[in-house]
Amino acid sequence: KLIKLSNRFLSASFSKTGGLRSVQHLQHDEKVSVRLNPIRYGTSTNADHNSGAYLFLPDGEAQDIPMGDHDLVRIQRGPLVSRVEILHEMYGLQYKLTNTNGSDDYVIELGATTHLNMNNDIELALRFTTGIKNGDEFFTDLNGFQKRLSN
Repeated sequence: KLIKLSNRFLSASFSKTGGLRSVQHLQHDEKVSVRLNPIRYGTSTNADHNSGAYLFLPDGEAQDIPMGDHDLVRIQRGPLVSRVEILHEMYGLQYKLTNTNGSDDYVIELGATTHLNMNNDIELALRFTTGIKNGDEFFTDLNGFQKRLSN
């Protein structure tokens, strides 16, 4: 069974484990499939080049981070704000949808928190897989500067 949050513009569907599955624009009847997977990388043990704040030196391919037995999915529905939160031992994710008659109602806000109390030296990331058909173009916001990358 899917968890749904919606306002007058957007409807978001989530799996029972809190993973975002699709977003639908209600006024244009457009629906896009979305998958967001938390992943982890081990870090390089090369003495000359260790991963750190400015260096990303993984020791191999990314590994999915499965939900654990003690992880929690919390759903909050309210007249102004609705949320789906995932509380994992390694991270926290929060999807927020507002209903305030403002410009925030057009977006689903994603917040991510990492738990730094682990004794493991790992790199955490979020992998997005969508049904968006944009060819070779990729858009990103790098340190506040809008960038458009294409081949």
